[in-house]
Amino acid sequence: MTIDLEWASAFIDVANVPAEGARWRIAAGNPAREAVAQRLQVDALETFEAIFDLKPLAGGGLRAKGKIDASLVRVCVVTDAPFVEQVSDSFFFRILDDDATLAANPHPDDPDMEFAEDGKIDLSELAIQHLSVSMAAYPRGPEADREMAEIEADKGHSDGKDGPESSPFSALAARLGSVSERKEGK
Repeated sequence: MTIDLEWASAFIDVANVPAEGARWRIAAGNPAREAVAQRLQVDALETFEAIFDLKPLAGGGLRAKGKIDASLVRVCVVTDAPFVEQVSDSFFFRILDDDATLAANPHPDDPDMEFAEDGKIDLSELAIQHLSVSMAAYPRGPEADREMAEIEADKGHSDGKDGPESSPFSALAARLGSVSERKEGK
């Protein structure tokens, strides 16, 4: 059974998760998507949904498996054109009570850990944090490879002189026109 929660009130009381576990789904509505887009500094967030499977652990806390799906409007770092980036990612972590004591030397294969403040966990916040590390650090749109190939091809047409023409950005400068030419009105 899947329990749908409102984005703004997606707080789960760790102590009330059933022993057999449960699944929660949250989907960001328009105001929440706008706020998340602003927070993550992306042009827009068209869709954003997360599913969390939570199950109590014998030693306390919860085992959490989750999945996010989102469509973000990004700007390509090569072409400066907007495009839609699809993010779909799964994750696994443990949720510990805020008074839980961690082992002195956690094993490197242990899952990530989150702490339940006042016995509650905010699923919306966890979804946002995971989206922030799952989206591309340097987004490249569908035309980026073609544009880079053209720049590389233009680089091969340089006359081999030392100076600004031989810099890594000379092909780009040639395509855009140099700053000095634009200032002089050429």
